[in-house]
Amino acid sequence: MEETSTAPLVSVVIPAYNGSNTIEQTIKSVQVQDLRTEIIIVDDSSSDQTLTKAIAVLKSGSNSYKIIRHPSNLGLSASLNDGLAIAHGENVLVLHQDCELMKPDWISSAVKCMDPKVAVVTGYYGMSDQDEMNLAKKTFGLLRRQIHPRPAKDFEIVNFSEGKCDLYKKRVLESIGGFPTRYRIAGEDLSVSVQLRQRGYSILKQYNLPVLQRYGGKAQSFRGNLRKEFEFGRAMGGILGEHRFRIFEDIGKGYARARTTHRAAQVAYTTLLFLSALAYLSTMNPWFLVATLIFLAYRYVYYALTISYGFRNQRSLAEHPLIDTLWMPALGILSDPIYSLGFLWGLLKWVGGRKI
Repeated sequence: MEETSTAPLVSVVIPAYNGSNTIEQTIKSVQVQDLRTEIIIVDDSSSDQTLTKAIAVLKSGSNSYKIIRHPSNLGLSASLNDGLAIAHGENVLVLHQDCELMKPDWISSAVKCMDPKVAVVTGYYGMSDQDEMNLAKKTFGLLRRQIHPRPAKDFEIVNFSEGKCDLYKKRVLESIGGFPTRYRIAGEDLSVSVQLRQRGYSILKQYNLPVLQRYGGKAQSFRGNLRKEFEFGRAMGGILGEHRFRIFEDIGKGYARARTTHRAAQVAYTTLLFLSALAYLSTMNPWFLVATLIFLAYRYVYYALTISYGFRNQRSLAEHPLIDTLWMPALGILSDPIYSLGFLWGLLKWVGGRKI
């Protein structure tokens, strides 16, 4: 990588926690970039070999780097803010430990997308090689619409950033006080997105900037993914409490709309299903039983169509498309009440003034 002292500096903040299986590829994808970067690793008290592996890769490259290690686990927002505080770049790339930039000009291309109105540039997330996509990763990647086909358009203005591989204007982040530490594990990206849009800034999703996400940590198991559903719901409950329905403003028509409406439907559907089942148990009226079964059937068909659509557009995932399309929706139906319980818990924690 050729660097010059006059090239613009981009600070790459990598929050890390027990990411030893993926962090090496993440760092290497930054080291080959064609723009001058500094790499800031913020290790949130990992208990595995994350920091050891990160330092070894950093020493083998020519990039300047800094290491921050927390003596105890402080959460994602605290890690991001600590990295932001020592960043020297005009632009800061937040890059999670399981994400890999798939082009050597990823950062320089993202910088070119910045204009006075754009505060965040986020990329297009793809999947890892099929041998790395175990059944749990594949199932929840499809159910959550995280694995999605690339649209024909090159970019779109979205109402939220992914929070995993986003280029921010540092001064804009600092103007809102950085990442809100009230959101410890998830939700900080949504809160930042709402605040930036309220200030008149745009969030640009650029489909020519591919990102490979390896889905490490909890995403490697079914149990871990269901736990993540609860965490996602808890974060959304806090967001709704803090920002009301502003997250749904300027929702657009593309990917952001599909993801946002999917999450909102999880809570709405679970509420209707619960009320219908409760009404039947209270009155034993068969019409309430019919309504409950209709809600279940509707949700099953919805998830079956989601899985089928994903298989049609991501053929490398479809080892047993018919069988998988039949059983995977059951996990979607299971994830709905778990997400909704998390949502309720997050809303209650926000009302109580506690960290979410």
